[in-house]
Amino acid sequence: MPDEEKMSCPLCDHKTSRPSVLKVHMESKHGKQSVEEFFREEPTDSKPFVCNVCGRSFGRRYDMNRHIQIIHTHPKTPRQKREKCYLCPHCGQSYNSKKGLENHLISHTDDRPYVCGICNKAYKRVREMKVHQRIHSDLKPFQCSICGKSFRRRDKLKTHMSVHSDLRPYKCRQCEKSFKCRSVLRTHMYVHTGQMPFECKTCCETFPLNSLLTDHYLKSGHVK
Repeated sequence: MPDEEKMSCPLCDHKTSRPSVLKVHMESKHGKQSVEEFFREEPTDSKPFVCNVCGRSFGRRYDMNRHIQIIHTHPKTPRQKREKCYLCPHCGQSYNSKKGLENHLISHTDDRPYVCGICNKAYKRVREMKVHQRIHSDLKPFQCSICGKSFRRRDKLKTHMSVHSDLRPYKCRQCEKSFKCRSVLRTHMYVHTGQMPFECKTCCETFPLNSLLTDHYLKSGHVK
């Protein structure tokens, strides 16, 4: 949904397409009173019944109950799309199922119960540990269909595929440059933000780009 069609928080720049998510955001960031004041809705003679999930009003209680049953309870059908009604109390992210919410809530904890048996590195999810364990083996199941190069992780293969394409979908909002990879754009942004994360280990001079640091090493003769 375009930003101009989304609901805006009256107290900050947060935007969302769902009133229920906006309520969670406002209560967690600005306090419960802000929700009560912003969402206070006076009953009208024509539509006195208000859905407590999304805020939609109805003229009959029957219509409101049917709306809740179809939209917020029943699974998706070709003609009906269920709204995401399982909300994270920490960040306001919404999910279609309780299981999806429970999986998301793991990201808000410090628990890391899945431990690599080789290096003892711990992870929050078992799939993350299994991906990590590939570094301890020669297994590279994700192969490029063009050049045959293999990778341990699917996301690394996806990044590699940009080498075989002329597309540059990641555009800088500050200038006209565009890039094949998001990571390269992220590094490029240091030029505009003034950050200097790349430091010469010999003289401690800093640079916004790793390529500039490499040039510095070549010209100065400093050792990496």
